[in-house]
Amino acid sequence: YGHYTRIRRTLLKESNSSTWLLNGSSAGMREVQSLMKKLNVQIDNLCQFLPQDKVVSFAKLTPELLLRETEKAVSNKGSGDDGNED
Repeated sequence: YGHYTRIRRTLLKESNSSTWLLNGSSAGMREVQSLMKKLNVQIDNLCQFLPQDKVVSFAKLTPELLLRETEKAVSNKGSGDDGNED
C-alpha cells in the first residue's frame, strides 16, 4: 500500500449489505480488517477515530481513561494492550 490508504464502505439499504473499496479497488471486509490491524487502526479507540455520535462519550472520559486510551492509540501493541507492564 502507498503513502496514503483510502478505505470506502458503501452501505446498501435495499439488500442490507455493503461493499468495500481499498484505494479504489474492490476489497473484502477481511482484507480491510487485516490492513487495519497491520496499521494499528483501533476503530473502538476514541483517540484514533471519533465519529460524531461518540463526541459526548469522549468528552465524558475521566483523565485516567483518557490517558489509557491515548496510550493504547500510540502503542505498537494494538488494542489488546491493557497498559500493564507485567
